[in-house]
Parts: sequence; C-alpha cells; structure tokens
Amino acid sequence: MLIPLLMMWRWPPARHINPIWRLRGAVVIAWAISRAIDGESWSAIVNSLPSIARHAQQKRITTFSASLAARLEIALKIVRNADGTESASEQLYQVVGAGTSTIESVPCAIALVELAQTDPNRCAVLCANLGGDTDTIGAMATAICGALHGVNTIDPALKAELDTVNQLDFNRYATALAKVSPTTGGDMSGARLHTLLPELTSRQPVMVIGAAVIDVIADAYALPWRGCDIELKQQSVNVGGCALNIAVALKRLGIEAGNALPLGQGVWAEIIRNRDGKRGLNQPDR
Repeated sequence: MLIPLLMMWRWPPARHINPIWRLRGAVVIAWAISRAIDGESWSAIVNSLPSIARHAQQKRITTFSASLAARLEIALKIVRNADGTESASEQLYQVVGAGTSTIESVPCAIALVELAQTDPNRCAVLCANLGGDTDTIGAMATAICGALHGVNTIDPALKAELDTVNQLDFNRYATALAKVSPTTGGDMSGARLHTLLPELTSRQPVMVIGAAVIDVIADAYALPWRGCDIELKQQSVNVGGCALNIAVALKRLGIEAGNALPLGQGVWAEIIRNRDGKRGLNQPDR
C-alpha cells in the first residue's frame, strides 16, 4: 500500500522523523484499510485501532515517545463528545494537532473518518478545511472511507474533476491490485509477497507516479493582517511531495526509481527538474 510507504519513507528533514511513530502509524492506517476492504464494519475497526497501535509500539521500542493508542482514544473522544462539526474540528486541530508528525496526523485522520461518519465526500471536505498537513491527513482518512464503501460512493463530479486534472487511469491500478488481493481471490499472501518482492525490486525499475510540491518559505518582520502587505526578510524554496519523497527513498535503498510528474514548463518546473537531477531522478518524456 502507498499509505504506509508514504509514512515510512517521506523525506526525513521535514516529516514523520521518529521511527516508532512512522512504524505504528503505518500499521494503524494499513490495518484499517485492509480490514475495510475485507468488509469489516467501521465500528469494529475503530474500536480495535488503539490496541493495534499499542501492539505495534510494544513490538518495536527504540526510544521514548508519546502513546499513539492514547492519542487515538483522545481524538475519538473529542469527536464523539463535541457539540457539532465545527467544534470537533477546532478541538482536533488545537488538542490532537494537525501537523506533519505521525503522532498528530494519524489520530486526526482516524477521528475525521468518525466525524464524517465514513462518508468519503464529507470526509474530504472536513480534511481540506481542517488546516495543517491537510494532504496527508486527507489521504489517510479518505482512503479508509473509500475502502469501506467503494468507488461508487464518491461524488461523480468530484471524481470527474480528479480524473481530468490528474489524467491518471485509477481504474487500471485498482484492477491490477484486485488481481493480487486475497479478498478478491488473488494470490498474494504475505509469504508469497515476501518471496516475490526481492525479485521484483532487484530486476525491474520502479516508476513512482504522483505530485511534487514546491514550498516557498519566507520569514516576515511581522505577522500579516487582513488587507496588508508585509516585507519578507528572506526566502527559500523546498521541493517535496509524497511521490517525490518515496522515489528518493527507493533510490537510497538501491532500487532503480524514477518519478513521473506532469511538470509542464516555466520557472517552477525547472526548479523541480533541477532538484530531481541532483537526487538522481530522471523525468521521462511525456
């Protein structure tokens, strides 16, 4: 699954640094999605998640850390006791946190699935309006909602917009994954995957398809207020994004990897190309 990969291998200087947080966060999200695909109810899944997180933490303890299980319980309690959606979202942002750290983003994502009552369209809107690391939280939360209810529950207009903008054939990927999923009769048990993975990664290059993100970082002399202009003290540019970070991680592991992005032309596209070149990633011709 891409979600655990994202959490385990995102570019270290910026995100998900603590190895315990990454491991148990990946386990929680992957387990929730897997059980949802298998047809288990959300109530059964969500009630088991704290114990899953606790087991993952105790399985591999390398340093001190807050309890993801406790954070999950707090986040769910906030949603269940809040006086309305706005109050729940505000408390999640202020108490649990919506930052880039797994100890914040995973509990927040699980709580938003609960708040949206597992509706993928409602969940996407709630995540987008939460603030903080909305792309990561939204990806995790809506992946669980989609696994619970299937593609037919996604608003056709929203899906059409995504298909137009991304120009990616998600049906082809879903069909290919279904062929190896045990749930749909495929042959991809844990043992078989463990046997095939070294051969697949050592002989075939990996092409990661997704987005690159440019963050323009600026320091200001004062905080902005409505309708004002502020003077910037300094400015720098950081190139990241889920797909790019996974491709870099694969390269570090010795796996031949490329990154297919719809870059286009212009100053920002050249910045991404130059940064990819320094990291040993080549963009294919489109």
